Amino acid sequence: MSGIVLDDNYVTDLTSQMTELRIPITSGSFAQVYRSAVVTSQGTTEVAVKVFKNDMKGIEKGIRRELKVWLRLRHPTIVPLLGIAYFEHPLPALVSQWMPSRTLYIFLEKQATTLTAPTKVGLAKGIAEGLNYLHSENVVHGDLHPENVLVGDSGNPCLAGFGLATIIWDTESQLTATTAGLNFDSRWRAPEVIGIEHSPERPTFKSDTYSFGSVMFFVISGDIPWKEKKHAHQICVALSKRATPVRPHNISDNHWDLIQRCWSWAPEDRPRYGEVIKCMNQFRIDDSQIYSPITPLDLTGQIFGTTNDYVAGGSFGNVYRCEWRRPTGLVKVAVKVVRFHTSKEELRRFQREAVIWACLVHENIVSLFGTTEGFGPSPALVSPWFPDGTLLRLIAEQGATLSIQSRLNLLHDVASGLYYLHCFPIVHGDISSSNVMVCVRAGQYQAHLTDFGLATVLGGLLDDHAIEKPTVRHGAIRWTAPELLRAYDHPTGIKPTIQNDMYSFGRIMFHVLTLVSPWSDIDDFGVLRRILSGEEISRPEKSDATRDITDARWNKIQQCWSVESCARPSALMAMDFLKSELQAVTDNESRQRVCLDMVDTEKITASDLRYITPTEVKYTVSHAEKTRVTRPRRQFEGHTNWVRGVVHLPGGQRIITCSYDDSLRIWNLGSGEQIGNDWRDGQNEVNAIALSPDGKQVVSGSGDGTVSIWDIDTGKVIVKWTGHTKNIRSVRWNRVGERVLSGAFDGTARVWDVESGETLLAIKTGLNVHSAIYSPDETMIATGGSSEDIKIFDAKTGKLVAILKGHAVEVNCLAWTADGTTLISGSYDCSIRTWNTTTWQQVNVLTGHTYIVYHIEISPNGRILASASWDNTARLWNLENGQPIASPLQHANWVRCVSFSTDGKLLATGCDDNNAYIWDVSAIVREAGLDELLLNPNDGHNLKSSDSSDIIQRIYSAREAPTKRDREKAMSAKKASAGSSQLPQSSVIPQSGGAAQAQPSSELRPTAATSSTTTAVATPAISPVTTPSQEVSPSNTIPLYSSSGTINRGEQLQVNAPAHD
Repeated sequence: MSGIVLDDNYVTDLTSQMTELRIPITSGSFAQVYRSAVVTSQGTTEVAVKVFKNDMKGIEKGIRRELKVWLRLRHPTIVPLLGIAYFEHPLPALVSQWMPSRTLYIFLEKQATTLTAPTKVGLAKGIAEGLNYLHSENVVHGDLHPENVLVGDSGNPCLAGFGLATIIWDTESQLTATTAGLNFDSRWRAPEVIGIEHSPERPTFKSDTYSFGSVMFFVISGDIPWKEKKHAHQICVALSKRATPVRPHNISDNHWDLIQRCWSWAPEDRPRYGEVIKCMNQFRIDDSQIYSPITPLDLTGQIFGTTNDYVAGGSFGNVYRCEWRRPTGLVKVAVKVVRFHTSKEELRRFQREAVIWACLVHENIVSLFGTTEGFGPSPALVSPWFPDGTLLRLIAEQGATLSIQSRLNLLHDVASGLYYLHCFPIVHGDISSSNVMVCVRAGQYQAHLTDFGLATVLGGLLDDHAIEKPTVRHGAIRWTAPELLRAYDHPTGIKPTIQNDMYSFGRIMFHVLTLVSPWSDIDDFGVLRRILSGEEISRPEKSDATRDITDARWNKIQQCWSVESCARPSALMAMDFLKSELQAVTDNESRQRVCLDMVDTEKITASDLRYITPTEVKYTVSHAEKTRVTRPRRQFEGHTNWVRGVVHLPGGQRIITCSYDDSLRIWNLGSGEQIGNDWRDGQNEVNAIALSPDGKQVVSGSGDGTVSIWDIDTGKVIVKWTGHTKNIRSVRWNRVGERVLSGAFDGTARVWDVESGETLLAIKTGLNVHSAIYSPDETMIATGGSSEDIKIFDAKTGKLVAILKGHAVEVNCLAWTADGTTLISGSYDCSIRTWNTTTWQQVNVLTGHTYIVYHIEISPNGRILASASWDNTARLWNLENGQPIASPLQHANWVRCVSFSTDGKLLATGCDDNNAYIWDVSAIVREAGLDELLLNPNDGHNLKSSDSSDIIQRIYSAREAPTKRDREKAMSAKKASAGSSQLPQSSVIPQSGGAAQAQPSSELRPTAATSSTTTAVATPAISPVTTPSQEVSPSNTIPLYSSSGTINRGEQLQVNAPAHD
């Protein structure tokens, strides 16, 4: 299989594997789309082929732009690009995954009479999630309309049509304003892009939001915007009067309000996608809007059965196998009958089940045929009969004969059904293997969710009863999230959430993959006791019987079982993971053959292959010829619980770690052995540590809200401070060691006087504090926590200075570059973002992690960023261009912390496998050919602008790097020359956590690009991206923010990211 390289991205050429193109299924201004297939040794895969018209001038540049954008996108809400193919035309065609439901237009047309309002809301939400992902990647779609939204097998929308998409920082991918606004249907486009009041503008994030409002209008109402206007000029006339489409009768108030906000005339008034998604999650579902069109069919008189047909019984109802005598013939059905003498609460729950069930139409949801009278005190519920029974029965009777493909398919079906429910949003509330029905179709097992007696519509009321607290039926304890079991300890209870369902989904994953029920050998009371004490199911020992529990699958199960419910994956994430696992399993046999061919060089034995996950095999094959797998230099074993923090001690020979096992421990870097005894002070998990600037003391934060100072020589607590009332997540020293900053889940950040132990400042942030950090000049404090906002406070007064918006969900960690110009943040949304602290605008988004970014740290020389993630990796990043350095550092479990040595040559990591590790940063960086990243800024070498418009790069590569003698000669020449082109000197200032960082005393920053001559400049760690308001001059020099920019610290700012919005 051949391919081409486009800007370091490999594009697979599928020409030789394509079937013949026949009749196009759709045609547009630039291209035609065909339905075709790719034929490989593994089988035939249906694909969509986009063939460009060859009579279009300049179309090559457009294809290149679309490829460049599409190749960087990997997300469940994006149609996957599979490769390219050449046919009769000289231009390459784009090959993507075939979406059976076709476009949003076709899907809504076919499903017009069956789609419920919640299903429509789910479609709109899926589109919003796709745009949110695009924008997190700094990509503007630019052409959002129903033809560019395709619908997948499970009814999930996926974005396509990236011909007009642009990457914000990439000038090559930018459209001209004329191109962007030319010859397109104005009913979907923002007024500023069309050019209603001024010249047409380029598409932006905010113009995408306007288009989303129009698409949401279409999805919810079923009508296209401006349906009464047939011509574009009529729409333009209406827009010139700042009019909007007329509100249809079937759009509720909350939906209409959101659409209107998306259509705000001023782009800055339009909501961000994080806000859009949050708003859609909080919609109150109106019963009259949703339920009245869906009335269960009355089948009274058509259902026949007797008491002898009893099949099973539940908590308040029985199930009978009966017959439905339809005009077309007999159909076996299941009839759920509520028992006599049922309580009012149970009867209400049964009636609620009928109301919810009647709304659900999905291939992975058991259908409700209708209701029938005469079987009990309330109408009985009639549904299809499943002769193969439940998933519980299937695993018990045939589990050992099921292939891994069949089991992964069943899990994908369950996740698909949950995703459908959660889009309403509806919480099932009783997910277990006994509430999953199984059938065989076309030789494959399919799973269908059933039993909605405990389901809850989030944010709304059902009949006259609010859902006050969850109910756990008998026998369901082993499947139930711990927070629901603890709800009974509190009078107010805990409302069911989507995250509760995902915990239960993890239980089903465990059952299906191990063939053993959760806590199978323990009764309900024993299970309850273990769960409430914090005990969780252990991973089965590796053997032939458990070979299907790979590391990746076990990690996904553990994510579902996270104690912090917000850390659990969504159903969409679970679907995406299982889909990738299925694809990997399909190719696994051929990949293992490749691995076996590499046994001599890679030292992989046949027994090792049993424990290699499909993902790991793929990694070995794709990278074995390019690079060796990076392994830790040393492992430190001894802790009995998660390692939460690590710092290097003075002298470069020791590290200290803290853990959930209530201890701190010192380790010898050379031998990997523990030095001395554990440091302990009571029984409280230690969540964070930081080394004092003089290297003699360590501060720690504990789960009971205590801040402790430890003497390194004695390993004893010198002093303890109380004031926080909940778990402390962050501790930092100030520059000279006279103060300590702590952040806790009680919503406060506190500044402590080290000498007196008094609280000098208590900042109420209004949210759980995950990270609190001083600015290098100690005039400001930045906090991140349980919201998507980063808050900046005055360090003396505690007054709020600015709010930084850009992350989609809560912010977990922060780091400040030593020159104070850049703040860096990591989040639960898997991204790392950089912020200009002069303008408080977002600069860049670093993507690569696939799960929560938990901790970040900057190297002492300020050129490398290290990140720890719950995707089981740590990563190194080049702060000069935002790109990852080499492959991720693989761990066996979630990575909690990272710490550079004082010279920046080693990296320590702490992991949820209870171990710490040391990695050789200098070797990793040199192998990547980036030796210059190990130099200090005052080593002296010239910089110049690259051809790219968004970064400043060194003019030499590692392979051409000057020798030490070259640098000495260059330095001598600089000292001898008149005028100072030398880079500004820097001083090394110890930061909190013990790592010293370079602090430039000054820096040159041009405020405009006015000359074609490239000038040597000193730059911040991350250069600001070029925005639409910052035109790039023909010389390709780079406009940077002026150093004269200031903010009024007495004024509160609220800043939305990115800057060009």
